[in-house]
Amino acid sequence: MILLSICIPTYNRHEYLKRTLSAVTSQAAALPDPGQVEIVVSDNASVDATPEVVKSFAGPNFTASRNPANIGGSKNLNKVLELARGRHCWLMGDDDEIYPGAVKKVLEAVSSHPDAGLFFINYNRKADKGPIIRLPHDMYFKTAEEYVDYGLSHFDINEWDPAKFTFYTSLVIDREKWLAVPENTHPVINHAFKIHAFLPGLPVYLIAEPQLSLNDAPLKIEEGPKSLVGYWGEIYWYMGRRYGRRLGFLRVILRAYLANMKFKTLRRLRGLLGKK
Repeated sequence: MILLSICIPTYNRHEYLKRTLSAVTSQAAALPDPGQVEIVVSDNASVDATPEVVKSFAGPNFTASRNPANIGGSKNLNKVLELARGRHCWLMGDDDEIYPGAVKKVLEAVSSHPDAGLFFINYNRKADKGPIIRLPHDMYFKTAEEYVDYGLSHFDINEWDPAKFTFYTSLVIDREKWLAVPENTHPVINHAFKIHAFLPGLPVYLIAEPQLSLNDAPLKIEEGPKSLVGYWGEIYWYMGRRYGRRLGFLRVILRAYLANMKFKTLRRLRGLLGKK
């Protein structure tokens, strides 16, 4: 019986994808019951060596699909979840690195807490030391509202960045709950809006020990006419409405805005000093 689907949407990153698939297939094969985990890949019409890489990993409990044309990142993420068979799906980026034993750890959490609507997997940024969120131990919250209350009283503004569930390789979700939410077209963080649409009232489980590292690809602060910080404000406000914590998230938005202003001011000062 498949308990965990590792779902990997991919596009034109065959070298990273090969590393990711090598890690997850070898870890799944080493489990006491490898049949509890499946790997699902949806290739979004890549024009590099992705099809050859995917084909080389064909085997039991490995499903691969290729779109005839690029359908966009959000729709491809939804596609890979539609192909999955497990109740819980680990949303995995094709370029992020999981640590030894990560699949076993996540499977144990899913097996022990099948009622959870979402599992958060702590991680490291490659440029930093220590976990992205400071947690004393694995934590189970009976409802997402309890999780939010914990975050509002314990997380600093840097911890709220991952704690709002925007980095999807750190997330394992209830597949049926996800697919029941109508697809929307948010331009940047569509998956986070979907998660917060279904999560209220459901249990949340946090895995404290980092199980992966984020690939530190350059990220532009500006996205079209609106800054990335503006999009973060949108998701914080949406969370405030969904969980009935508007005032708490208004404070988070203000802290994020002030932190961004401080960052921009320091960057300008460094630029001015560098010209002298």
